[in-house]
Amino acid sequence: MRIVTSDGVEKAHMQALADGRKDLAAGKLVHIGYGLAVERKRMEELMRARYGIEMREKGCVVFPSEEAYAHVYNALMEEAFSKKFGHSFEELLEPVWNEIMKTLPNKPPLRMPVSGTPTGGTSQVLSVRQKSS
Repeated sequence: MRIVTSDGVEKAHMQALADGRKDLAAGKLVHIGYGLAVERKRMEELMRARYGIEMREKGCVVFPSEEAYAHVYNALMEEAFSKKFGHSFEELLEPVWNEIMKTLPNKPPLRMPVSGTPTGGTSQVLSVRQKSS
């Protein structure tokens, strides 16, 4: 079991800034998501092929520190997406999402993924507090 404290979130912020800057310096464009995805693999393939964006997924249950990390990291990347493409990640994802939805035989009643849960499904953030002795 992982124990998450408030300083865990602060450490996640600092690590996300460092990792995001390192990836940008290396020319990497990445978006971190969490949640359940319909056709996630196909979405990842199309985003990489069209825009060179790597999608990293954390799953549908994340800890507050993981959510904080993704939020800060994605904010850095969002600036790079806007600068390079003139669009946000969501704006880049929309035509990909629409294309995928057209190919599904039984179109589920889903909406396009959004920033909070970039893979479009549900997600849970677990909060575990350390007991004081």
